[in-house]
Amino acid sequence: MTDDATGSGSGQLGGVTGGGAAGGASGRAAAGGLGGRAGVAPNGGASLLGRLRSGLPLPAHDHETPGTGGLIDYLRVDVAAPQTVLGPVTVEGRPLDAAGAVGNVAVWDAAGLFVPAVAGEPGPPGADGTPGAAGPQGPAGPTGAQGPPGVPGADSTVPGPQGPAGAAGAAGPTGDPGAQGVQGPAGTTGAQGPAGPGVPAGGATSQVLTKTSAADYATAWQTPAAGGGGLATDPLANAKGDVFAASGNDAVGRLALGTDGHVLTADSAQTLGVKWAAAGGGGAYLPLAGGTVSGTITAAGAGVNAGGALAVVGSAPVATDRRLYGAGSSPAFTGGSAGGENGSRFSVTGGGYLVAVRYYSTSGYPTHVRLWDTTAPGAPVWSTTTPPEFTGGGGWKEHRLAAPVALVAGRNYALTYPSTWPAMTPSQQDGFTPTPDSPVVFDAHVRDNTPGNYPGTVYNAAWGIDPVVRTSLVDPAPAASGAVRLPNGADGRVAWRNAGASADLSLTADGSDRLAFSGTTLQLAGDAAATLSRTGAGALRVDTHLAVGAAPAPLAGAWRQLQVGDAAVLHGLSGGRNLLLALNSYMDAAGANKAIQNAVATRLQLYDGGFAVATAPVATVNATQTFTTRASIAPTGTLTLTPDAGAAVLTTPAGSGLFTLGPWSGLDNNSLRITAGVHIGLDPASNYVIPVRAAAINLGSAASTWQAVYAVTGTIQPSSAAMKEGITPLSPERAMQAVRDTEAVTFDYIAPTRPAEWYDLPDDPEQAEVVLQQRLTAAPLEAAARHQSGFIAEAADPLFLVGEGQTSPGNSVGVLIAALQHIDARLTALEGA
Repeated sequence: MTDDATGSGSGQLGGVTGGGAAGGASGRAAAGGLGGRAGVAPNGGASLLGRLRSGLPLPAHDHETPGTGGLIDYLRVDVAAPQTVLGPVTVEGRPLDAAGAVGNVAVWDAAGLFVPAVAGEPGPPGADGTPGAAGPQGPAGPTGAQGPPGVPGADSTVPGPQGPAGAAGAAGPTGDPGAQGVQGPAGTTGAQGPAGPGVPAGGATSQVLTKTSAADYATAWQTPAAGGGGLATDPLANAKGDVFAASGNDAVGRLALGTDGHVLTADSAQTLGVKWAAAGGGGAYLPLAGGTVSGTITAAGAGVNAGGALAVVGSAPVATDRRLYGAGSSPAFTGGSAGGENGSRFSVTGGGYLVAVRYYSTSGYPTHVRLWDTTAPGAPVWSTTTPPEFTGGGGWKEHRLAAPVALVAGRNYALTYPSTWPAMTPSQQDGFTPTPDSPVVFDAHVRDNTPGNYPGTVYNAAWGIDPVVRTSLVDPAPAASGAVRLPNGADGRVAWRNAGASADLSLTADGSDRLAFSGTTLQLAGDAAATLSRTGAGALRVDTHLAVGAAPAPLAGAWRQLQVGDAAVLHGLSGGRNLLLALNSYMDAAGANKAIQNAVATRLQLYDGGFAVATAPVATVNATQTFTTRASIAPTGTLTLTPDAGAAVLTTPAGSGLFTLGPWSGLDNNSLRITAGVHIGLDPASNYVIPVRAAAINLGSAASTWQAVYAVTGTIQPSSAAMKEGITPLSPERAMQAVRDTEAVTFDYIAPTRPAEWYDLPDDPEQAEVVLQQRLTAAPLEAAARHQSGFIAEAADPLFLVGEGQTSPGNSVGVLIAALQHIDARLTALEGA
């Protein structure tokens, strides 16, 4: 553009995305490129093209009006219409070029000045505009078509069919005898009755009634002959407790009363054949009922017979059915419409057996019945297809299992059946809770939407499926062998009185064949090793030590220890929050760590908010161990790793392509080596970040360069002789030839490709403006930094190269120094001439 009368230079038109340049001293500034900003004119006015684009009026200057005689041929402003531009717009005889790209020419169009869209780097998107006001409410849509009528519900006013009569209950046991009534008053003495037949009247003292003939009632009172004597007057009976025994034929003798507590015992060595002896001295006897036995009961013989010395026969009644829908349940099931796997969850106190299942039929019957163990829900523990007893009729239907299923005491089970409504209508009653027979315990009604799946969802409806349970499959009979033979269950209970004499401590075998002490399970039958089971808070607790150490013995100290297997020990701190899990280590009474086996040891520790892992070297059995903490996480989250001296701190498996962190051999233990195919080290003693191999590791690459390196001194310090070898002079003539053969050029580094995320701006308008301003400020600086002088490696003399396609400033400086030395020698020679 031609300068005006007072301007000293014309403005340059900005690029597609760059800002416009300022004009001369008082000339106009050129417009900004597409997406850029217009330059600012020295007199404060806007650039011409910028105002054309923005719709602002062009400024009218005196030297542009006919009155001043300074009319410019190529631009005229119609004063009457300030926004109209008449005439061609040219710059030094050339069309106005909006940017350097070919074809990006500003031309006149019927609608005004037009610049074709030429590909260039887009500017950042503008901030979102303020949302518009909500539009008015649209008219209501038409009413939808009438849906089909629903399935008619059951008529609650019509009574259901009469259920079958229940079986007659068993007769109850005979009640205990009633209390003895009050003694009635004595009656009046009746008149003397006539003498009976055969008993003559009269008779004197000491006379006896004797038979006089074989005829009936032939009797008379007679005085006994002298010397015969009666028992009352027999001279042998002269003391209390005298006992008569025969010493031979027609010979009777007297045995005087023995010592209190002694018993009459047969003894052939005695004159009368009997004697008084202490109980057990010559034989002891247990009373058949009642009574007390003192002393020790001994089973005689070399061993106890197979039948046992003492057998206790149970008195409990024969096991009977127990149901979830017990005698106190009165459900009123109707046909439901829920498809899926439906049923109820229950448990059996003390364990037992599932012996039957019942289903309440309202319409149809299930295709399957399944029993699920809630501790292993992957598959049912028992199932059957449609039992024949379930078909036909309504009400409760019962199917007896050919092989009863054992139920673990206290464990929840679910008995379910599938329904595929409307093909099969389930029995359902919302909100009903059954009243089970003891020891069955109801937990919840459950279901799943898919038939055949484990029913894990609790539901509020009963589903008409009922487990039938027995606590035992046999009558309570005693064991078949043993010194003491007891039946299962309560009949075989062995009990002790507790220390306070307030309750019994009992030991029984329950319905799941588990040994229980006062109701707490101790051992599960059939396990490879005895296990302990927790049945409630505090029901299983280690208050001292349980089989801990190489030679288990009672231990002391505040730690409570439990050994699991051969060498694993769990430690708990009494009165504190500290837990240790150790392998091959236990604590003695003094708190020292001791080895269980001749091997290394590992220990995990949990404490308030923290975690630690420690190891100990090999130690002999019962030898003291010394643990070293290898890793710990503090309550603040700080991770601390402590390897052996010279060992890596952090490593990854070989071939993973990751790295190893560890100290550098030859440096102090505070050094750090990072290994990932190459080695880089941090040496705090010398304040160095160094490669393992000299002149073998690059910082960046031709494709991945560093943008800037900040340093107090020069960033390249390779001049020390200590860092070099094979030092030889560089020929100045060769260096000069290299300079002659290398073309010096100017160039621009290719601008980096921006990812899509780079153009994102913060949602906050103020932050977006700051970011945008930073980018607009940094863009020209970055562009200027990309413009440099130098040479192209591919076209340079090999003397300038330090590798294929690589150069270094130090190497280039060395070549230039040698070339300058060649020039200096030539100049010196010329001056001397």
